[in-house]
Amino acid sequence: MTPGLDIGVWLTPILTFVFFLLVFWGFFRRRRERGRTPVPDEPDGTPYRVYTSEFDREVTAREAPALQVVAEGGEKFLGSPRRGKWRARLDAATRLADRSGAFDAAAAKLEDLRNDRPIAVSLLIDQSGSMRDRIVQVAPTVKWIADWFQQRNMALAVTGFTTLGWRGGDARAKWVEAGRPKRPGRLCVLLHLRYKGFDEPLDDLDWQAMLHPDVLRENVDGEAILHAVAALAARPERQKILIVLSDGAPVDDSTLFENGEGYLVRHIRSVIAEVERRSDIVLGAIGIEYAVDRYYRHSRSVSDLAELPLALATEIVDLGAANFAAGQAPDP
Repeated sequence: MTPGLDIGVWLTPILTFVFFLLVFWGFFRRRRERGRTPVPDEPDGTPYRVYTSEFDREVTAREAPALQVVAEGGEKFLGSPRRGKWRARLDAATRLADRSGAFDAAAAKLEDLRNDRPIAVSLLIDQSGSMRDRIVQVAPTVKWIADWFQQRNMALAVTGFTTLGWRGGDARAKWVEAGRPKRPGRLCVLLHLRYKGFDEPLDDLDWQAMLHPDVLRENVDGEAILHAVAALAARPERQKILIVLSDGAPVDDSTLFENGEGYLVRHIRSVIAEVERRSDIVLGAIGIEYAVDRYYRHSRSVSDLAELPLALATEIVDLGAANFAAGQAPDP
């Protein structure tokens, strides 16, 4: 080494300068984005568009937290204080799941399901950021009902939907590189989470991921419903039920800013109307402290999450009865 040359003396300030330059650039870019005016809505009936689906992912739920960290540039670490919050939520949810008598009324209601008619139920869970405080009480109900179906060899799947990262992720980055074409359509990366397949138990590692803060991002409900319908339609059971658990309207800021505030709401209404016309699947929803009857024909809402187990069990039974009574379950 050349006498008097200490690399560390030079390297540290250079790296520090680069770090603050990157932080400043990120701050400047976000301020510039916030200063722009969102585009106005398009007329009703305008076709739904997706800028790109090449980055969309479908993974087991346990993979999601690490994927989010990578997608957001390693800004968070799984060993950070966020992990402590996750553990606190997990402990609280586990206590609720193990609470004696909490699900007795719901279990009694599910006994009304006709066991002479094969049935497949799919639960689709909104995993948007607004579910952060509610998921602690939603997760125990999901765990209980998954175990109830599994113990009786009845088909039930549990999936969740969110986005991979905030602010559009790789989809928006590709759009920016292409020169920001106007009205690009859906401008985010979808993340479909598999918690439980129809014919397999709910694994504890996947259930625990439901409570992880790095899972919850934004929600594009219309495409999530179509994704769940495709899986449910392939089932051999005569009765097929899809129930969405949601606490609000579909929201993805990156998409809405470039396409108008009503873009995702128009799409979910269109998708729901399409599914409700089907003869092989009956669609319902549970509103988590939110009135979902503005979208779904078959729905109920709970203002007290302690009511969720019975509400979900009742919705399953009622949709099964409606399906059969209306002759919507075709012969094999």
